[in-house]
Amino acid sequence: MFEIEILSPHGSIIKCNPLSVSFPTVFGVVVVLPNHVNFVTKLKIGKIIMNFLNNKTEIAVTDGFVEVINNYINVILR
Repeated sequence: MFEIEILSPHGSIIKCNPLSVSFPTVFGVVVVLPNHVNFVTKLKIGKIIMNFLNNKTEIAVTDGFVEVINNYINVILR
């Protein structure tokens, strides 16, 4: 499992431990699972989709960055 925190200019939007997360990036949709390789990339317009055991959460995004480091994901939205 890993942890994700999504931050906006107004503060933290969500901090949780999903099973997987997909991001709309400038290189296409990236799906992150536990122990994913570390990376940083730019987000584009779309939805961040966080999958949990029995449900999923979607957050609309227009611009920002995602950083994956050692099972911790930081999302910075503009």
